[in-house]
Amino acid sequence: MNDIKLIISDLDGTLLNEEKLVSDATKQAIEACKNKGIYFGIATGRPLEPSLELVQEWGIDDLCDFVLAMNGAELFDCKKKEKTCFFQIEPSVVKGIMDHFSNMKVRFYIFEDNTRYVNYSDEETKKKYPFDFHYEVAYTLEDNQLTIAYRITNTGTEEMPFTFGLHPGFNCPLCEGESFEDYTLRFDHTEKMKQLIFDGEKKKPYALADVELDHIPCSYDLIEKYLTLIYKGAKSSHLTLSGPKGHGVKISITGYPYLAIWTAKRGAPFICLEPWYGHADFSEVKEDFYHREGTMILSPSKTFTTAYTIQVF
Repeated sequence: MNDIKLIISDLDGTLLNEEKLVSDATKQAIEACKNKGIYFGIATGRPLEPSLELVQEWGIDDLCDFVLAMNGAELFDCKKKEKTCFFQIEPSVVKGIMDHFSNMKVRFYIFEDNTRYVNYSDEETKKKYPFDFHYEVAYTLEDNQLTIAYRITNTGTEEMPFTFGLHPGFNCPLCEGESFEDYTLRFDHTEKMKQLIFDGEKKKPYALADVELDHIPCSYDLIEKYLTLIYKGAKSSHLTLSGPKGHGVKISITGYPYLAIWTAKRGAPFICLEPWYGHADFSEVKEDFYHREGTMILSPSKTFTTAYTIQVF
């Protein structure tokens, strides 16, 4: 053992017993190695954050010198409590790999912290949404504009009911010395729209009110009054958020029947500007999902595409 400087262990079937735990005997063996000056680390294909949580749960966080996660993509120094290395594949390479397998039934999984993104339906997604689909998101950054494009394909054999909406949030205010209510939302021109006014307790159907406006003040009072500002039928191509110092963002809303504006609570330093194709139920409904307002139907092998842009100035 005098020649051993480092021990790296896998998890399942190696470090863990049949109960998916680290036994006391294994902990004692690791501690004995540590007392001899041998470094100990874990290598796993799991994402980093869940792995660190498990290491703590198993009671071996003080015994580990490092955790090598995502099959070598992430290295965490357990003593310094920091990620020391991150090996990221270039986006163009990722896209090339996904394009190569585009005509094959290959599932890609993307992990971000504790969130898993899938591009195909699987057994987990079908527990909540019992349809087969393929989902793609493409990001293109050019100068000060980000374009986000979406493709949804029905890979099943039956019609697929679905709807689609976005939930982008933006810092508000953007600059020091400004407040949330210094900001204004502006359409390209005066809009004649319908505002959906709903009961927060969902005891009665929503009502439609005629509104005519070219701008909306960023107001906690206004958003609290309606819970969420929801408009139907805007004709403008863009909605612009700007403050007194001239900085802001402009998002495209072309093609989206609904526009929602929301923030979490009074004092929250952000605002969400949300283009929607449909909306959630505002009260108990009798219609099935196929016939709900805003539901779209995608036939087998057909693809739905949409996009929107964010410009920063």
